[in-house]
Amino acid sequence: MTVVVALVIRITVAFASQYTNEDYMITLRYAENLAGGHGLVYNVGERVLGTTTPLYTLFLALVALVRQSPTLCGKGLNILSDSVLCLLLYAWLRHERLERAGRVAAFIAAIHPLNIQWAISGMETSLVATCGVWSLYALSRRSIVETYVALGILFLLRWDTVLLAAVITAVVVLRDRRLPLAAIGTFMAIVAPWLIVSTIYYGNPIPVTARAKMTVYGWEADHLPVDRVRIEAAGHGMGLTRWLRFEPTWLLRRFPTQQKLLNFVIGMPGACALTIAACTGLWLIIRHRSPVLLGASLWCLFYVGSFMVSRVLLFSWYLIPPMPIYTALAAIGLDAALTRMPASLKPRGKPQLVWAALAACAVVSGWTTATTLRRSQRIEADARIPMGVWLRAHARSTDRVLLEPIGYIGYYSHRSIIDVIGLVSPDVLQFYGASTRSPWLEQVIRYEPEWCVLRPIELDDLRRAAAAQDYSWDVDYSLAHTETCIRDGEDRLDFYAFHRNGLSPVQPDPSARKRPRQ
Repeated sequence: MTVVVALVIRITVAFASQYTNEDYMITLRYAENLAGGHGLVYNVGERVLGTTTPLYTLFLALVALVRQSPTLCGKGLNILSDSVLCLLLYAWLRHERLERAGRVAAFIAAIHPLNIQWAISGMETSLVATCGVWSLYALSRRSIVETYVALGILFLLRWDTVLLAAVITAVVVLRDRRLPLAAIGTFMAIVAPWLIVSTIYYGNPIPVTARAKMTVYGWEADHLPVDRVRIEAAGHGMGLTRWLRFEPTWLLRRFPTQQKLLNFVIGMPGACALTIAACTGLWLIIRHRSPVLLGASLWCLFYVGSFMVSRVLLFSWYLIPPMPIYTALAAIGLDAALTRMPASLKPRGKPQLVWAALAACAVVSGWTTATTLRRSQRIEADARIPMGVWLRAHARSTDRVLLEPIGYIGYYSHRSIIDVIGLVSPDVLQFYGASTRSPWLEQVIRYEPEWCVLRPIELDDLRRAAAAQDYSWDVDYSLAHTETCIRDGEDRLDFYAFHRNGLSPVQPDPSARKRPRQ
C-alpha cells in the first residue's frame, strides 16, 4: 500500500507541477552532446567534467540515442526508484528487528515533500538514496559482495558517496574482524573503467564542480554581506506552507549559507518534531548497538555536519542521500514514543481514524508540494526558457554567453557558455582571489563575451565594480532583450541579455524559436 501511495503522489505532483530542476538541464545537455557524437561535454570541444553522475548521464544519453524523451524516462526511473526506497527501508529495519519502525519509515519516505520533489525533478537523487539503502540492507544481511556491488553503482551515480563506502568498510572490519578483499575487488572492477576513461579523457576523474563550489561560495562568504548571501541561498523548496516556517536568525548569522538546512531542521514544527524523534532514535540505536545502524547514523551525522560548518551553499537536493537514515531514525523514535503512549490515548478499535489521518497527511503533503513546485517552475517557463530560446534565435552559433544560471538558459540557447561560477568553465576560478572586487567584471574584461545574461543584483554589482575600475561597461555592452517572471503579483525576477557593441547585427533565426524536445 505504501508503495502505491508513493507512486500515486509522485505521478500526480509531476503532472500537476510540471517541475524539472534547473541543474538537471546541465546533465541533460551533457547526455545529448554524448548522444549527438560530441563527447561527454557541456560545451562542444571543451573537455570539462562538470557532471557528478556519469552512470545516470549515460542512461539519459542512451535514451536520447534511441530518440525517446530523456526527461520522461529519467523522471520515471527516479519515481520508481523512490517507491522501491520505501520497500528497502521497511525490509532493512525489519531485518534489524524494528518492523513497526520500518512501516513508519516507509510511510514517511512516501509522503515527505523532499522525497517527492527530487523524485520528480529529473535529477539522479532518488537513485542515489535507493542505492545507499540497498547497500546498508545488504550489509545487515551479511551479503558483502552485494553490498559492494551497490556501492560501486552508487559511486557511479554520485562520486562523493565514496565516504559511505569507507564507513561501511569500517563496519565490516569491526563487525566481522576481516577486510573484505574480494568484495572490494568487485567494487573496484565496477568503478575502474570510469576512473580510467575519465582520467584519459578529462585528465582527472574528480568533477570540477567540487572545487568550483568551494572556491566561489567561499569567496562570496568572505566578500558579500550576510543578507546578500542569504539571498543567494533563498528558497527552501520543500513543499511546506509558509505560515509554518520561521527563521532562527541567531543561527543564520553564524551559518548564513545554510538557510535551507536550518529551516528544515528547526524552522518548521513538523520538521522540528521529526528531528526530535530522530535524536531519540539515535539514542536508542546507540543503546541497541546495531553496528550497521550505528555506521549509517555516523555517516549521516558527518555528511550533514560537514555542510553545516562549510561555506558551500546547501541546496536541498544535498539532503537526499542521507535522508533515508534520518527517516529511519525518526521512525525508530516515533515508534518508541507510540509504544510508551498511555493506553487511554491509543486509537485502539478505531482503525478508520488512523487511516483517515494517514490519508490526510498524504493529500496535504502532495498538494503543498505541487503548489510550491508549480510556483517555482514559473521562473523557468516565464523567464529562463524564453531567454534561452531568444538567444538561440538571435546569437550566432559561435557566440559565447556569460551567465550564472547555465541550466535552462544554457540548454535552450544551444550556445557556448562561460559559466561564471566555474561548474563547466574551471578557468574562471582564477578570478576569485582574495583581492578581487568583482569576478564577473574580471571575466568580462578577459573573455570579452558576445553576450552577458544578468539579473538586476548582478548588473548593479558589475556596474559598481566597473565604475571603480574605470571600465566602460555601458559603452561596450547594450541591453538587447529582457525576460521577466512575476509570481503572486509581487515577486518579480528579471533577466537581461546584453550584447557586445561593435559587432555586426545578428539576423534572427525563426526556426530556432521552437523549443527542443527534452
